[in-house]
Amino acid sequence: MGDQHEFLIPGVYIEDTDCYNVVYYANYFKFFMRALQHAIGPKQLADLHAAKGVSMTIKSIDKGKYASAAALGECVRVTSTLAGTSERTVRWDQEAVAGDGRSLVRAQVEVGFVDAQNLLVPLPECLQLPLSCGDPFPLSGELVPYIGAPSIVTPTTVFSDEVGLDGRLTLEAVLRYFERNRTDIIGGAEGLKQLQEAGVMVVVARLEGAQFALDNAENVCLLGATVEARTVVEMQRRNTTVVFKQMVFHNQRLLAQAEITCVCVLQDKMKICPCPEPIIERMTKPAA
Repeated sequence: MGDQHEFLIPGVYIEDTDCYNVVYYANYFKFFMRALQHAIGPKQLADLHAAKGVSMTIKSIDKGKYASAAALGECVRVTSTLAGTSERTVRWDQEAVAGDGRSLVRAQVEVGFVDAQNLLVPLPECLQLPLSCGDPFPLSGELVPYIGAPSIVTPTTVFSDEVGLDGRLTLEAVLRYFERNRTDIIGGAEGLKQLQEAGVMVVVARLEGAQFALDNAENVCLLGATVEARTVVEMQRRNTTVVFKQMVFHNQRLLAQAEITCVCVLQDKMKICPCPEPIIERMTKPAA
């Protein structure tokens, strides 16, 4: 496996999009994971899981920046560049680019390999990392809850399509839980209607400091369990920007966290604008 790899998504399908017919924010990381699986080799990964019960997973995501959006039918090319290794994980600089060359999303993604007990194992030989595989870095640390009064808590039952082969929550499931909680914080259907009437969209701009709990056997076999999404909200830049510091818990154990920054945009002019006051009041009200 070389220092850089390219992976082509020949076309964006309906299943990849949101209500605006552009790629749903979480699905770019689905594309990123597919690109890494393709770089390593799907068969090698399947053989590794069959022989040793080991699977690849995301440990952390940082420096995520959303620059543009891919529309229904567009092709997307993902470039993955090896950025460095730790004792048990690998970091990649990844970028999704549209067919016309515009940058869509870029992020630094740290992946590792876990066994059936959700414990990180040494990097498998099938990676065949080149000698010039970037700078060494320390393994990302333990998860620490964000400080502040959380807004509305969103409980969710974990279903079979939200866990991987090892029973752990998938990345896509965690990002969906975050999205559901943000929707509840805005005010659900009523809040979305208020935004629509005001002609305002709340657009994801950045995803930073995302970490996922590994090295803990209690985070395996969550199928059927109830998890809770909680968020600490901060208004910034004259109320045009909302920082959602989001967490997913199970039995008071922190499973995942991320800081997701959204920007309020006028839908007709595509210009940044302040968030409507009723939405601000609702978002910044602590949970009862």
